[in-house]
Amino acid sequence: MDKRKATVVFVTKGVFEKMKDEPALKYFIQDSLPGHYGGNRGVLDINDSREKEFFQANQDRLLSVIKYRQIRIFMITESDLSSTVILLSTEYVKSISLTVLMTTVRQG
Repeated sequence: MDKRKATVVFVTKGVFEKMKDEPALKYFIQDSLPGHYGGNRGVLDINDSREKEFFQANQDRLLSVIKYRQIRIFMITESDLSSTVILLSTEYVKSISLTVLMTTVRQG
C-alpha cells in the first residue's frame, strides 16, 4: 500500500483568472507539478531581487518558478508536502505567510 500523503493544490485568484484567459495554462501547471515535487526549481533566477527574496523567505519549503509564455509563476509546497500554493510572481509579497494565503484562497 502506498502511504504517500495527498497534496492539496491551491491557486490564487490571479492564477485562476489567467487560466480562464489561457486554458492551456492549467495543463502546463499540471505537467509542471511532478518536476516541482521532484526538486526541479524550474527557472528560479536567484539574481532577480523578487525571486531571491522569495527563495530566502521560503527555504524550509519546496519551491519552484515556472514560466508560461511571459508569465512567471511561483509554486510553494509545505515541507510535509501537505499543500501547494501556486501564485503569479507579481502576487508574491514577503510579508504574506503561506497560511494566510491558503486561508484566503479557501474562502475566496
